[in-house]
Amino acid sequence: QYTFSTVLMATLCCNLMVFFLFLVFHIKNVLPEFGLKLTGFFLILVAIRLLLPVEFPIISHNIIFPANISRAVALFRQPRFLNHTVSWWNLLEIVWAAGCIGIGLYRIFSNYRAFRLVKQLSRDPDTRCLSIMKRIQEELFQGSSYGSLSQRKKRYLQNITVRILPASHSPMVCGLRKPCILLPGNLEFSDEELYFVLKHEIQHIVHRDLWLKLGMQSLVVLYWWNPFCWLLEDYLSRFLEMRIDFSMADNPKQKAVYLTCLLSIVKQLGNTNSKKFLLSINFSTSADSALRQRFELLMDTDRINRKEQRTWHQKIAMCGMSLLFLCSFLFIFEAYFISDNNQRNSISSGEENSFF
Repeated sequence: QYTFSTVLMATLCCNLMVFFLFLVFHIKNVLPEFGLKLTGFFLILVAIRLLLPVEFPIISHNIIFPANISRAVALFRQPRFLNHTVSWWNLLEIVWAAGCIGIGLYRIFSNYRAFRLVKQLSRDPDTRCLSIMKRIQEELFQGSSYGSLSQRKKRYLQNITVRILPASHSPMVCGLRKPCILLPGNLEFSDEELYFVLKHEIQHIVHRDLWLKLGMQSLVVLYWWNPFCWLLEDYLSRFLEMRIDFSMADNPKQKAVYLTCLLSIVKQLGNTNSKKFLLSINFSTSADSALRQRFELLMDTDRINRKEQRTWHQKIAMCGMSLLFLCSFLFIFEAYFISDNNQRNSISSGEENSFF
């Protein structure tokens, strides 16, 4: 059941969980301590609650607002316009729907225009790039984690194209059905750096991260009026980059080369503020805090891997977020009021119409 109260409860719950994610991403050493799996679990909980702004009458229990708040909600929800058929809440629903349509069309048009530009870019004629791409694909096909790939998925990975961006831009991947890696033409890569850049972007394609970003963008379009959802989109982008970083380096030497590669790209890009495609994943970001977090997490991989059991504060955080998620379905805040239509069609007892 979808009502004003269910949307309010879903919004309050998700805002609290996003605020907790804000603390995780912005307080030093919290993210390495929690780890990526637990952070990903928090992101999943928020996304599910946003997708289900409803209540289930079988399990839900109503909590009545105090009288003052109930009267305010009554004024907000009672019909007042167009012969008492439209309320303030109905007007906000219209604005909500119009905003969803407008922002959705803008994002669709922007992505379509960007992908048309990508098709016009020239493919990388460098044989070095093609040989490194083939090497990475062979490693993926022969690896234990990818040994069970179907022929369809193998063809999907073999059809990845590499195109050259004329402008100064971070390497990135785009394309849902036909993935494409975009490399800046003005950046110079060594063989090791090009290997890590291409492998990083191919890992995004293997994990279908662009589809995850598309789902998050859909949530942002749906809840465009909630600034916490825009924060959530940024945290998902950081999480996807950190997850790939965590799987890139298996030993200290690879880790050092990978971090050097990341630093080299950031240094070459400098303060360039190039236009970002909406549905894409960038190899590096200009945000100092995000870059610092990626370095700290990658340097703490040994400590994270040594942890066999969750610490007490991890268990408290996981239980607290799960309890908040469940309680947002079990308890729904409701206002107690009688609509004008029911008041006109009902009789109340009083001194004038009642006697013993």
